[in-house]
Amino acid sequence: MKSMSSSKRILFRTAFYTIGTLLVALWLVPIVIALFTSLKSMDETMSSPRMWAPPKVAIFANFAEVWTKVGMAHYVLNTFIITIPSVVGALLISSLGACALAFCRFRLDKTVLIFFISGMLIPFQMLLIPVYRFSDSMGLINTYPGIILFHIAFQLGFCTFFLRNFMKQIPFSLFEAPRIDWASDFYIYR
Repeated sequence: MKSMSSSKRILFRTAFYTIGTLLVALWLVPIVIALFTSLKSMDETMSSPRMWAPPKVAIFANFAEVWTKVGMAHYVLNTFIITIPSVVGALLISSLGACALAFCRFRLDKTVLIFFISGMLIPFQMLLIPVYRFSDSMGLINTYPGIILFHIAFQLGFCTFFLRNFMKQIPFSLFEAPRIDWASDFYIYR
């Protein structure tokens, strides 16, 4: 295979970075519009037909007002209370399952993997009523544990599938070598 000439390589890199920069700029447009809107007064927001225009006068007091009057501090705290245990729980459980599916050979390993993949294919909307009824019967409605368990359960399929594919790239000899030295499976996983 012939290598590209120096001028073609420079042209390719220039085109690549130009297109990449334009895509990033396009992706950032809604964020810039949201920032502009947050700095405008309500009168300016409602009267201007161009929402993408920068504010005539930037009003930074809008942020303080949202923090105090709307109670944003409570919402940010809720985000941390829910997100951190959800991420840790989903990663811990799915990485254990992914490790078993990647390195341990057992009879139904492909069936279990297909079970995880098929769980990702079920639309979320089909599960709303059964999940609500189950959560209600268990007393998990409007509780932190209910939301955390909900997030963990709905992320397990994707996380397990993704981590299993990553772990399959690790050479099996790295898993087998500690086993020769009588290391436990959990020690090897850790």
